[in-house]
Amino acid sequence: MVEALPGQPDKKKKTLKRSSMPRGYIVRHIDEAIEKRWIKVYYQPIVRTISRRLCAMEALARWDDPTYGFLTPPQFIGVLEQHNLIDKLDRYMIEAVCRNFARLRKAGRQAVPVSLNLSRLDFITCDIFSVVEDTLKRYDMPRSMLHLEVVESILTDRVKVIGTSLDKFREAGYEIWMDDFGSGYSTLNFLKDQRFDVLKMDMAFLKSDTKRARDIILSIIAMDKRIGNRTLAEGVETEEQFNFLRESGCEKVQGYYLGRPMPYDKSVEACLKQGIGIEDWNWKSYYDAIARVDFLTEQPLMLLEYHARQFQLLFADKSCGDLLWQGAEDGAEEWAEALNSSHDPEMHYLHHGLLRLARTGESEEFSYVQGDTIIRMDASLVVKREQRCLFEIHCRSKAKIREEEKLTPEKMMKGIFYLYDAIFTLDLKHQQLLLLTSPSGKLNGRSFSLEDSMTLYKEMYVCEDDWLRYEEFFRTDNLDDRLKAAENGILCGMFRTKWRGHGPVWKSHIIMRIPHLDSDAYLCMIRTADVQGKAIGCEVNRLDTLA
Repeated sequence: MVEALPGQPDKKKKTLKRSSMPRGYIVRHIDEAIEKRWIKVYYQPIVRTISRRLCAMEALARWDDPTYGFLTPPQFIGVLEQHNLIDKLDRYMIEAVCRNFARLRKAGRQAVPVSLNLSRLDFITCDIFSVVEDTLKRYDMPRSMLHLEVVESILTDRVKVIGTSLDKFREAGYEIWMDDFGSGYSTLNFLKDQRFDVLKMDMAFLKSDTKRARDIILSIIAMDKRIGNRTLAEGVETEEQFNFLRESGCEKVQGYYLGRPMPYDKSVEACLKQGIGIEDWNWKSYYDAIARVDFLTEQPLMLLEYHARQFQLLFADKSCGDLLWQGAEDGAEEWAEALNSSHDPEMHYLHHGLLRLARTGESEEFSYVQGDTIIRMDASLVVKREQRCLFEIHCRSKAKIREEEKLTPEKMMKGIFYLYDAIFTLDLKHQQLLLLTSPSGKLNGRSFSLEDSMTLYKEMYVCEDDWLRYEEFFRTDNLDDRLKAAENGILCGMFRTKWRGHGPVWKSHIIMRIPHLDSDAYLCMIRTADVQGKAIGCEVNRLDTLA
């Protein structure tokens, strides 16, 4: 006895009729089935692994026949292709998908892109490009909302005609997906000659739960990233499979574990009940950029997103968790909370370093101490859009601090680094600025022209209303006299400074003469003031007023 497909009505009473259904019935009734909408469109969720959000759906045809009951695709797809009638079904599917998009838009509801399959005969028996274009225009549906799936066998004959049509679709802005990748004998040969946006892995790889099968999956994912494709795995049925694919860098998945094919509204409702939210398709390109990240590196990996002035840990592999929070159950949550609060000096340093990276886009190395371990991180910006940024961080090495080294003066002096934005010397004799420490560390130890450096800092960071006070504070012709007049030999100037695009921030600038040196050398330190939001005097001398 044949049971109804999951998510579909159970019509056991018509099973005998269905099993004895003549093939000619499909041919004679396809027009009637389309006209009377016996053909139903079922939608299966496609979920982005990194965010666990609904990012697309696949449209699948189901035939609900009044005589033979609910027909499965194998019962009518092959028959329609054999009789050159498949284009009728595919035209109907395109129309139905566009009509559903218009329904959602009219109701003010959020939609996701939909993928649907095109047959080889669609490219031969009709101008499928014009069919798709005309239908989308009629319903005012963006091209980015429709993805076209083809199987490898579509290129086995008339390669030039079909390949040209696929290129035309891609040039117009449609995504082309290869379905059942790896199921054919010449897949790689076609992949060499034809570009695809997404490769859908054949579900047979997942069903064979062996190390050899998993190694093949890892190889496919790695290859996709190298040639600029994205990967989607079909047939995901368990949480273990989902986690394996997520940690391997597979971008998208679909399967019964996430949702069965159902009518659109029921499919979305089932996703929401599982806690699977809907991805805003306007941000699709932002999250697609994650496909460039190599998850198969030997170095511990994490992905951090900055949004609404908060860092969110999107992903951390096991080795990263073992390193940063020793695999503690709530370790990831606590680590992200510490990064956002930034009360800890080392986390404060990492927090502001990542924000600086967001501004400059230049990769940086960060090092900070956790217990008796020095952790070094290579951080880079994956993608940035508006006020949202995504960072890729590799923890490339670690070293234990020996007990006898923990309290050495050299180690203690390095703590100053976390207290100040920058520390440098002013050499008046040679008119040079020597940068000792800065958050990025890239320019540490380098000398610059004193006048050029101070002018550049003023124009880039100091608010224009404070320029005159800034210039007066850093005057060098009377600097020594002012320091001698200061009760404790220290000058402090507070200036409003441009900071992360969130408005001015008060920063303290401290100058003191370097003791025991005969030359005109002075030490200068800059840090964010602890007290914000009110005017601070131009120059103060008392040490207890420093932020």
